Amino acid sequence: MTLILILTAIFNVSVIILLAGIAWYLSRMTNYLKDVWVYFNLASKEQADTNLKLDEMLAFLKITFNKKFAEKLEDVIRAKEGLPPTVKVLCDDGKEHELPEDIGF
Repeated sequence: MTLILILTAIFNVSVIILLAGIAWYLSRMTNYLKDVWVYFNLASKEQADTNLKLDEMLAFLKITFNKKFAEKLEDVIRAKEGLPPTVKVLCDDGKEHELPEDIGF
């Protein structure tokens, strides 16, 4: 009879510990899910703002992209062509420096 009481007490304590563990785990999980939900809401708002900014930028480019703009953009792209070619030179300080090539020296 005493053995049955001891085993019942051990079983009841084990069930109480198991239920407490499950409750703790679920409370941690709800906190995690709440954080995930907040992150999801913020991320969706940021995505909507980003899409709006991209739409505004595309509308701006459609308005401003004309022949004059294309010529200016081409000038900017081809600006490097006007620079003299460079060579890497090992200087006295032991470092390599990029210097303009001396043509006709």
